[in-house]
Amino acid sequence: MISLAVYSKISKFDFIRMWDGFTPALAVAHAFGRIGCFLNGCCYGKPTSLFIGLAYPQGSEPAQRYGEAALHPVQLYEAGENLLCAVLYFYLVRKAPRGVPVASYFIIYGVLRFVNEFARGDHKLIWNLFTPAQLIGIILISAGIAMMIYFLRRREMPRVES
Repeated sequence: MISLAVYSKISKFDFIRMWDGFTPALAVAHAFGRIGCFLNGCCYGKPTSLFIGLAYPQGSEPAQRYGEAALHPVQLYEAGENLLCAVLYFYLVRKAPRGVPVASYFIIYGVLRFVNEFARGDHKLIWNLFTPAQLIGIILISAGIAMMIYFLRRREMPRVES
């Protein structure tokens, strides 16, 4: 973020528009990161009886914790969600006012992460209420709402060039 801020200042690019432009790529990169989590066996889910549950091989961290139980593939849930969101962000970058795409990313990702944490099986609760990621989700949602209000009040529509 610091590098982008410095680069935008030097090259006289609008920092917020630059962030808006990066939101679709950020969502796609995040999706690939979650696929990496799935392949690595980290960020695993809780046991499930749903048909989509997956068992991990013996010796892996999830198998050590839950044995042969089928677990929610939360990494794949989040990868799919991020890919769907990338489509939305591509649309918002072209059609929404300045700042709305990045504010949307904060809100949507915060909500998705908060909800997905209920299916995760690799974190401990803080204050017996939330996981660390849920607390971060609450912060992201709050920041995104504040940003959305700010940018929508400014109402600077993007110039679409064909």
